[in-house]
Amino acid sequence: MVLEFDLIQAFFQRQVADEDLSLGIGDDAAVVSLSPAEQLVVTTDTMLEGTHFLRTDSAEDIGYKSLAVNLSDLAAMGATPKWFTLSLSIPSVDRAWLSLFSNGLFSLADRYSTHLIGGDTTKGFLSICIQALGTVSAGRAVTRSGAVVGDDIYVTGTLGDAALGLLSQQSQVGLTRDAARACELRLRRPTPRVELGMALQSDAHAMIDCSDGFAADLEHLLSSSNKAAEVWLEAIPMSSAVGSWVATHHRWDIPLAGGDDYELIFTSSAEKRKSIEALGMALSCKISRVGKITNSDATVYYLPDGQVLDLTHKGYSHF
Repeated sequence: MVLEFDLIQAFFQRQVADEDLSLGIGDDAAVVSLSPAEQLVVTTDTMLEGTHFLRTDSAEDIGYKSLAVNLSDLAAMGATPKWFTLSLSIPSVDRAWLSLFSNGLFSLADRYSTHLIGGDTTKGFLSICIQALGTVSAGRAVTRSGAVVGDDIYVTGTLGDAALGLLSQQSQVGLTRDAARACELRLRRPTPRVELGMALQSDAHAMIDCSDGFAADLEHLLSSSNKAAEVWLEAIPMSSAVGSWVATHHRWDIPLAGGDDYELIFTSSAEKRKSIEALGMALSCKISRVGKITNSDATVYYLPDGQVLDLTHKGYSHF
């Protein structure tokens, strides 16, 4: 018989040097300390086999991505990642799979100095639920609701690569070997924009992570801010593979509604343009200005020729 505690000790328990962690794995709950000047930022995401990944996907990639999507949420709040918990449901004890899963998980955790401090394991369908916790200076969390009329709208990285990677993985689109490899890597191993999110605390008025699709997530931000926007499609950042797909198919759903990008969408005043450009260069992170906040009745997407795009599908629906 394999005991839960044996699995925890073998694959998930580590020595942690963290002065804010009073008690970690091994008790009924963890105990962490916060200074009076800090606030705790908490997020959680569940990844299910068949919905968010395939059983044939690399266990190392699954472990990496399950944490990455949570760190992306913390980044969108401007938070510094500190700790996370893991609830793992597995159909059977596969030590080779668990070893690879934990390797992927901790490779990303170590990059951002965030520590596993508790969780649960149980037998069942393959499911991974992570709760991530970060900190911000009191009153400094960046929310979705602060956009101001006249603000510039920015997005990091490029859009649509992960969605095109999924189509490539499903053999629904023909890409060159290099393009397929690059797009599928973006699908399996997104880069949470942690450093940028933390650095934008002073400059961003509103921010959200781009997980369900640019159009859908921008709409969430606009709804929370009670604003509208105009978006210039010629400014949407795309890789050559996605740009070629748009040009060939005369459709914008891959970069605008494909999802799984895990980039940051944020707004800031025009006076901050040089500061944001310098920040992107300092962090080697592409930041594109793609539109502006308006007080109009509806958001408008302008095609490169000046025509208005009729965008019916805006992003991933969870139900």
